[in-house]
Amino acid sequence: MSNFEQQKSESKALADKIIEICDDIKAVDIQIYDMSKSSSVADYYVICTGNSEPHLKAIGERVEKDMRNDDQPASVIDGGASSQWIVMDFHSVIVHIMHPDAREYYNLENLWSSGQRPPEKLPWECSEADVLTQERLIRRPGF
Repeated sequence: MSNFEQQKSESKALADKIIEICDDIKAVDIQIYDMSKSSSVADYYVICTGNSEPHLKAIGERVEKDMRNDDQPASVIDGGASSQWIVMDFHSVIVHIMHPDAREYYNLENLWSSGQRPPEKLPWECSEADVLTQERLIRRPGF
């Protein structure tokens, strides 16, 4: 087994473990995306939905606690239940725990599954020059 295949296998096992935790705490619409060929950020993205802010918080806390207890803590946790979106970075797996309204609004699945843009090129991850319109580029030379 090549180093790449071994890393991907370990990433998949990590993603499966996170999915199991999310499922155990009743997260809904759990999806996994293999991003290993289109993203340099992570091998897998997991997206799930919590039905309310307390449910989002419970899912996030449970994933954080169980993974930390398994000596696989998240390197970064961003957002919170009040923002309707929690992102957890486990290096090779990124977890998005979203409120139904936020999940519908951002529609990450459509972006990723159709291959339109890899996650690192989404508008909130781009430089200012990448998202400026042509008209604004004319007014702001140097971008």
